[in-house]
Amino acid sequence: MTLAIDHTAKGCFRIECASAEECCADFVPNENCEAYRENCEIDPIFCNTYRNLCECNQECVDEVCIAAAPGCSDDAECTSLQTPYCVDGRCRQCNADSSCPGTGTQCVEGVCMAACARDENCPLLHACQDSACVDVGCRSDRECVFVTGDALAACQDGECRVPCDADTDCASEEERFQVCEQGQCVFVGCESDVECRAYLGLESQSDDARAVCR
Repeated sequence: MTLAIDHTAKGCFRIECASAEECCADFVPNENCEAYRENCEIDPIFCNTYRNLCECNQECVDEVCIAAAPGCSDDAECTSLQTPYCVDGRCRQCNADSSCPGTGTQCVEGVCMAACARDENCPLLHACQDSACVDVGCRSDRECVFVTGDALAACQDGECRVPCDADTDCASEEERFQVCEQGQCVFVGCESDVECRAYLGLESQSDDARAVCR
């Protein structure tokens, strides 16, 4: 069965910001910020309080606001046991592999991550490269059969896909808003922002997030 809906090349995007300033538009500093700032100037150990309560720690990444680590100028300002190192102006978990706890971990962009020694340490369709698990995708249909457990699975553009015969084959909870296109379940696309609101679940919102079809 084929549904009466056309596939489009447009996608749905959640838009919250164009800059960090937009993410901080509603930020209200603590009423004691002047005292916190003075304490920070006297002793860096108090700077973490000032950074958290008096500065907006939000970044705009891919048009979405995300929480950012508090700012810093040196390690002395990073008083949290979880993020004791100042790296590129932000308090981070580590600044070198040696600063990560235990063995078999490495510091990647200020975060301690488990290192791998062989492919078996990584998820399926990942390989161990330079001690890190890297998504390499599938290389054959046989791999996908074993990974998915479906004898009809095929490897296309590095991804395992299970073929479909009709749009109704793409009606599971994991495949909502998909249609059968050339034997594969693909996102139906969009024609309006209203459709994207439904797709992204943006209703009765209290923030500034909006749905855009483009």
